Amino acid sequence: MTHFSIGYKKYLTLSIVLGVVLLSGCATDRLITRKNHDADNQYCWARLTETKGDATLLSVRLDREINNYQILAEEVLVAREKALKLTNWITDNIERDIAIPPLMQDKLNTGMSHGLELSDKVVAIVARNECWLQATDEAMAKRDLSPLDPYTRFKGFTVALSATLMLYDTYFTTASILNKHERIRQFLNQSDLGYGRNKDQLEAVTDTIFNTDNVALVRKEIQYFETEYPNHVARLSKDDKAGYLSELIKQSPAYPVMREFSYDDAIEQQTMLAHGDAKDTLSEFKRHTVNAISKIFGNLVGLVEERKGKLYEDENSHTYLTFNLKPGDILLEKTPFRLTDKMIPGHWGHAAIWVGSKKELKVLGIWNHPMVQKYQKEISNGRRIVEALRSGVEINTLANFMNVDDVAIIRDPGRTRQKTAARIIRSLRQVGKEYDFNFNVETTDKIVCSQLVYLAYTDIEWPTERMLGRYTISPDNVAHKAAHSGPLKLIVFYHDGKRIDEQPLRVMEDLMRRQ
Repeated sequence: MTHFSIGYKKYLTLSIVLGVVLLSGCATDRLITRKNHDADNQYCWARLTETKGDATLLSVRLDREINNYQILAEEVLVAREKALKLTNWITDNIERDIAIPPLMQDKLNTGMSHGLELSDKVVAIVARNECWLQATDEAMAKRDLSPLDPYTRFKGFTVALSATLMLYDTYFTTASILNKHERIRQFLNQSDLGYGRNKDQLEAVTDTIFNTDNVALVRKEIQYFETEYPNHVARLSKDDKAGYLSELIKQSPAYPVMREFSYDDAIEQQTMLAHGDAKDTLSEFKRHTVNAISKIFGNLVGLVEERKGKLYEDENSHTYLTFNLKPGDILLEKTPFRLTDKMIPGHWGHAAIWVGSKKELKVLGIWNHPMVQKYQKEISNGRRIVEALRSGVEINTLANFMNVDDVAIIRDPGRTRQKTAARIIRSLRQVGKEYDFNFNVETTDKIVCSQLVYLAYTDIEWPTERMLGRYTISPDNVAHKAAHSGPLKLIVFYHDGKRIDEQPLRVMEDLMRRQ
């Protein structure tokens, strides 16, 4: 697809670096070499040649690649969310007459190292799929291959385009922050051999991101997407993986920007940034599709959503759930308006555990337990839901949780005081852990939402599934224990914003069966 110059490989990788510039951790890999970039491109053509354009076989291989790409995409989205929060914290705490503290410098440097690792992976995805756009009937004929199935070609193409836009999204997000704070920009533009950073790399990023040839290529790719997309809507609606990629593209904040981006815009931005005059990279854009970057990219978080949930700020449902929830209850949610929900197998997309109030924990005899003591303030202030989000395992409020369309309360009817207390303690032990992008229930240093339930309810034999060589548990796997006469019981069920009072279990089972 997008065959950028060597400068792209060498410097655009920093667009991801800027997006995760404040993440902790150190990369073990450096920039992938041009040789590896070419090898990835050759792999793309080799895949078409080996399969002889067989649509079924290509689709199987694409699905496997998209599974891995989804994990990377979510990791980048979460990294960007953390970066925005931490970058704002650092820039707010830089004092005019005091040097940048060593802790801040370390976060900047180690974050850059982690960013290089992520960017390599994203660029490799682009390279491994850039041949789809090039694979016209004529190009295939020259290689003695039959024409590609149009849908298969479009599906492969969306992998590369979504990865390319992800790079632009991240650049735009961080450029505004860096250009508002000259000292940070200068700090990152200096060389640091200890962290593998060369001099003036940020300036090189700008030169590459606004390179007129690269801008023209991205616009061409967006035009191809907009031409082909209407032809494949029906098949996309039945293909979760391809549908996910299309939504990732359409919801990219860079998508409308780059669609309207002109040669003059590119030159203008290069000039502005080269002279350090830009206060906000996009604030001077002439195109009507572009607002100030803080407005356009302020909502770049791990979960991209098309709208708010039907139960969002619904006082009646909030009150009803609060009245019915008991300590140790399992909460399930469905958010079909969120991009990440589209790739989670089954009906339910998230699971969490209700801890309970101070009074209830006292009744259970664990209010002064060391694990509960750590979170007494949060619990007293209404934070009573433990959940594993893509930003990590946290304790949140019910109001924060209720940005959903569907929600259910699942309870163990055979629970005892001792069992409930133990489950809550085990839930709280997970707080602070990172999100597991490998979705592996056999690792506990990082966990996913449904694994929180798996680890808390140790006395239940949970169903798991094998995916990508590892065992996983989905929210639907949790829900199944309340269906079909399982050991758990459905207490409350809201669907599509409405409480289901008549045969709620049957309705839930029907919805899960359709997936």
